[in-house]
Amino acid sequence: TELHAAVAGAIDAHHRLRHDAADFAADLIEQALDQGVRVALAVGREYVLNPGIYDSHVRRLLADKHMAAIPSYVLDVDLDPDYAHIYWHPRLAALFKLIECRADLLPVVQVSTFTCGPDSVTAPFVAEIMKRRPFLLIQSDAVLKELAHLENRVNTYVKQLELGLH
Repeated sequence: TELHAAVAGAIDAHHRLRHDAADFAADLIEQALDQGVRVALAVGREYVLNPGIYDSHVRRLLADKHMAAIPSYVLDVDLDPDYAHIYWHPRLAALFKLIECRADLLPVVQVSTFTCGPDSVTAPFVAEIMKRRPFLLIQSDAVLKELAHLENRVNTYVKQLELGLH
């Protein structure tokens, strides 16, 4: 009984943490929109010994270019069973809808460091979904010295966004 209660409590705490992270991301998006800062979504699952290196570096590079980069893991919240067929976190859904209703679509940067794994299955679907939006795929073999090359890719991407060349 104690173990069951401890596990249930841990699961509830984990759900609250994920919901709080989504609320925090929504706060950041609202602040960015209020300040006229463009919002981008950074997605990807890294398979390196130091997880988070590539996607956090990409987010920092975008921030240096005055873009608010939201990591996709904040979208990973449990769906309300009554509305699971519609969308995830309601505040994030409303904010992304607001962004999408404007002239510019939400830019998305995908980090992939292991394309022969799960990404090999999802990559074609992601490419199809993203073909009409400003999308940057950063594909790497997870060599940490490649971080320097990310800056050129991100700078070019941001310049394309600014010039409407995507």
